Amino acid sequence: MEAKPEIREKYQQVISSILKENLVYIDESGIGMSICKDRWWSKKGTHVSSKKSGKYYERTNTIAGYVNNKSIAPMIFNGSCNTRLFEA
Repeated sequence: MEAKPEIREKYQQVISSILKENLVYIDESGIGMSICKDRWWSKKGTHVSSKKSGKYYERTNTIAGYVNNKSIAPMIFNGSCNTRLFEA
C-alpha cells in the first residue's frame, strides 16, 4: 500500500468510517525450531557435515485479537495460520 498513496488514502477513509468498537485488529507471530543455523569449520578442502536433516520443522504460533483496548481470543497452535484456522 505504501507504494500507492491513493490506495492508502482510500483505505484510511474506509477504516475511519467504521466505529472504533467494531474494529478488531488481529496479529500472528510464529517460532520456528529450525531457525538456528549450525556453523562449522574445517581445514580447507575437507568436507563438513551436520546432523540437521534439512527437513521442514513445524512452527508454533500465537494469535490474538485486540478490540476496545482489550486483548481477545489468544491462541497457541502448531502449523500454519490459514483460512481454516479463522473459520474454526
